[in-house]
Amino acid sequence: MRGKVSSQWRCRDDGRIDLAVTVPYNTEAEIWVPTQDKPDTAPRGVTHVRDHTSGGAPYKVYRAFAGSYRFNAA
Repeated sequence: MRGKVSSQWRCRDDGRIDLAVTVPYNTEAEIWVPTQDKPDTAPRGVTHVRDHTSGGAPYKVYRAFAGSYRFNAA
């Protein structure tokens, strides 16, 4: 109703994860980025909310408003 939500990720040859997320107009989202307990790079416009573990895997959780975002995780 407010637009298309999308996320795409890929694992690079060096083991890092590239994550691209689109949040539609007039919406906010919680984005969970897998970190493998290594540093990640978050784009401008997102706010780190908390660190979390789910199923034994570590994540950084961000809040984002409408827009497109790219994350890089180790």
